[in-house]
Amino acid sequence: MTVGTGRNVADGLLFSIDKQNPSLVVFLHTDSSLSTVEKLSKELSRLDVSMDSFELSDENDVQHCFEVGCNIIKRLLKEFSIDDIGADYTSGTKAMSAGLVLAAASFGIKQISYVHGERDSSVGRVISGTEQLRVLKPSVVLEVNLIRQFANLFNNYQFQSALNLVSKYSFTPKYEKTFTFFKCLAEAFDAWDKFDFSKALDVLKSCDKKFLKGKMWNGIVEKSKQWLYRLKQLKENDVCENDDFIDLVVELVENAKRRKEQGVYDDAVARCYRALELIFQIEYGKVFGKRTEVGLVETIEEIGERDPGNNKVNVFLSRKDKAFGLLYVRNHSILAHGIDTVKERSLTDFLTLIETFLPEYQYSYFKKIDVIDFI
Repeated sequence: MTVGTGRNVADGLLFSIDKQNPSLVVFLHTDSSLSTVEKLSKELSRLDVSMDSFELSDENDVQHCFEVGCNIIKRLLKEFSIDDIGADYTSGTKAMSAGLVLAAASFGIKQISYVHGERDSSVGRVISGTEQLRVLKPSVVLEVNLIRQFANLFNNYQFQSALNLVSKYSFTPKYEKTFTFFKCLAEAFDAWDKFDFSKALDVLKSCDKKFLKGKMWNGIVEKSKQWLYRLKQLKENDVCENDDFIDLVVELVENAKRRKEQGVYDDAVARCYRALELIFQIEYGKVFGKRTEVGLVETIEEIGERDPGNNKVNVFLSRKDKAFGLLYVRNHSILAHGIDTVKERSLTDFLTLIETFLPEYQYSYFKKIDVIDFI
């Protein structure tokens, strides 16, 4: 509780204490409001309520009041759960009230209260006997913060963490459908990022169409479902023998780019190698009508022997030194056959090499969440 100065201030605070029946009250006061705390202390002793107090050095500094409020809450959390703690800003300066409310909201305290009532026309204070306790449950504030946290995790491709964030709360009606959609989105994109196209498709199909109607994400979800259906069908085909399978290469490349954004270059290069390998597996299927049973380099050599004018083979051979240098990097990566760490430059060069074999393509399914669209 923040403690201010003046006549009848103690009455309002005692009213709040009486209504909320705490086992412990912690007062945030100033030097000038210490006398009010002393008066309250006698009343709390009579009510068998424990008390503690902290003196603010500057009651007009919001930052200071916020930090003191945070420190007190951290101390209380060693003994009480967050659900057992409330914050009351009935009296005190504006900075004291703002600091305590900010501290309470930042820790997720679910009950914030103040006392109001009829005011004395001369000094503007609540008249004793007219007090009423107003309890705020800042759930919406907390949920807006959760939306921001979810968006940050989702936009950085941390889909499982985003899903975990929103799976353990019960939400107010205002944002319940938003978070239901977020769960759907995080679960689908997590499966998609792990190449489980079938699960991703099924989850996106379960998204609330009524909620999405008129929103930008409605179009994104629909296009994503079409793309996932195509990838699912390609994965279920046992032989990569035509250019349709280049879409799987595109998916591998885009997945590698996401790993690059996250700074996990060894993971990204592993995907790049698989993309390059798949390119020539597709080419081998077109030339021979069957699946290759040898490694990447041998596959390229066999295609060149059967089809000396093969464009992809000739492109590879024209970049042979660079290509073999990149294969060396991959083979000596700790995720392949060595213990080296891939550098960003090598990954960038690998992506550039792969894209020389790909037609121009547009890939815009992994959209970032704009918080403004959901609050």
